[in-house]
Amino acid sequence: MNIKLGLFLSKITETGGIDLHTHSTASDGSYTPEQVMQLAKNNQLKYLALTDHDTIQGCLELIEQYPVLDDFLSEQHPDQFTLSKCHPNQVFSSVQYKTQNVNYSYPILIPGVELSVIFENQEIHLLAYYSGQSIKQLDSFLKEQRVKRGKRNQEMIKRLNQLGIPIPDDELDPSAEQPVTGRVKVAKWLVANNYVNSIQQAFDNYLAEGKPAYVPRQRVELEYALKLIEQSEGFPVVAHPHQYGWCRNQDILTEKITKIAKLTDVGVEAFHSNATPEQQKMIFLLARKLNLAFTAGSDFHGINKEDHQLYSFKYKPIVY
Repeated sequence: MNIKLGLFLSKITETGGIDLHTHSTASDGSYTPEQVMQLAKNNQLKYLALTDHDTIQGCLELIEQYPVLDDFLSEQHPDQFTLSKCHPNQVFSSVQYKTQNVNYSYPILIPGVELSVIFENQEIHLLAYYSGQSIKQLDSFLKEQRVKRGKRNQEMIKRLNQLGIPIPDDELDPSAEQPVTGRVKVAKWLVANNYVNSIQQAFDNYLAEGKPAYVPRQRVELEYALKLIEQSEGFPVVAHPHQYGWCRNQDILTEKITKIAKLTDVGVEAFHSNATPEQQKMIFLLARKLNLAFTAGSDFHGINKEDHQLYSFKYKPIVY
């Protein structure tokens, strides 16, 4: 794994003024990648990670136009270290990044992607981070995932048609601007055609797990995804562990994260928009105890998730 990058993510998270979990129109966000970057500039963020679902299209667009982390990480400190041997806060003197001649009018981009995987028969999400162009190594795998998503979308449309809802067969067809489509786009169609009053109601009535139009999607096992991220020089972070019910008590959280951490070097998203302060503290303290990298992200989707606003320069997580 790219341990150097994992430790770097922890450091900038602790410093604040960053957002390491955002989405654009390339998947299920309402802002284009460029609009996300512009909003991040307006919010005076130092670092921004774009982490769309199953696609790096938005990242590839931004890499060509804006400062990327690869351009600023120093090659002069090839120190070899592992998270198991040292605490993140004790090694950042070895993680240097260039500050001269940096244009801070825009935040530095950290390319990323969000993957859905299976762990112990439960769907969880992994955020895979990269320092730059190496993220392109995931492209063939992500294309396969999008094919699976397309088959799921057609089955979802079929079920809605059977419910008497005439959503067009091509409504979820991918485009150059939106290569990944899914339930959020269906929800917006249902709102626009007066079947529901909000995106949340669309999920509550039709699209959430257990509802009449829900279709499970084929997902890879966690171990496979971790190996893929390692081979492509990335660093994996378990996204929003509180959303899986793991924060019901400390024992559950410790058991789950410890099992994952034994597979490889990995981080946890300790700070998230809809995690309670108690949940954030629980996750963060466990990361400290296990010497894991930790990150913070808003999970920004624009108007598609209005309670997940992009962070600003004022944001600084409480580290205990």
